[in-house]
Amino acid sequence: APFGECYLARPETGPEATEALEREREKLELLLEKTRRRLADDGFRARAPPAVVREAEEKARELADRLRRIDEHLNPRGSEPRRHDAPHSPKARSARRPAADPPSAPPAIESVALVQGKAAHPALGLGLWGLGRWKTEDEARTKATIARAVERGVRWFDTAEVYGGGRSERVLGDVLARTARADPPFFLATKVSWEHLRPSQLRAALVNSLERLGRPSVDEYLVHAPDDRVPLAQTM
Repeated sequence: APFGECYLARPETGPEATEALEREREKLELLLEKTRRRLADDGFRARAPPAVVREAEEKARELADRLRRIDEHLNPRGSEPRRHDAPHSPKARSARRPAADPPSAPPAIESVALVQGKAAHPALGLGLWGLGRWKTEDEARTKATIARAVERGVRWFDTAEVYGGGRSERVLGDVLARTARADPPFFLATKVSWEHLRPSQLRAALVNSLERLGRPSVDEYLVHAPDDRVPLAQTM
C-alpha cells in the first residue's frame, strides 16, 4: 500500500498506532520536501519532459493529501491540522523562498583628473560597442543594461557614430532621456568616424551624434581612428 494508506485504513488506536503514524508522517514529509525541491529547480523544469514534470506535480499533491489525512487522524477534532500546501501553490513557494536582502547602495565610483585643471573623469564606465550591434529585438535588453548601470552608479558612457550605424548613440540617448538628473552628472564620450575627419564632415557628424544622444554637448569627442588621407592637424 502507498505510504500512509495502510495505517489510515486500520481502525486501531492507542500509543502504538499513533507512533506508527508519526513515523509514517516523517517519511512522507521527507518525500514531499524532496519533491518540492525538485519542482522548485528551474533547471529541472527546463530540461525534463512535460510528462515528467506533471508526474512530479501529481506526486507532490498526493503526498500533501496523505499528510493532511494523517494529521486529521492524529489531531483531535477542533484542532487545526498541519498545513501541507502543494509545491506549485503561491503560498508554498513564498514560504520556501528566503526573504530578499534589501538593495544595497551603489558603490561610489572614483573620478580621476586626466588633464590638470580639467574636470575629473570617472574611473569606471560602460562601453557601448556591442550594444549598438545587436538585433532590433534585443534593444529592450540593451536599454535594460544601460538603465541598470545607471542605477548602480555608472556615469561614464562611451559610444560612437559607427556603433550600429548610430543605433548605440540613439539607444543611450533614449535611456538617459527617461532618467532623472544624475548626481554626479553623466560623462558622455562619443567618436567621429575615420570617414568624417575633414572639417565640414566632422561638424555634420557631431551634430548628428548630438541629435541621436538628445544632448546639447558631450564631454569627450574623440577621433575613432586616423585616416592617412586627412592630416590630423586639419581635423583638430
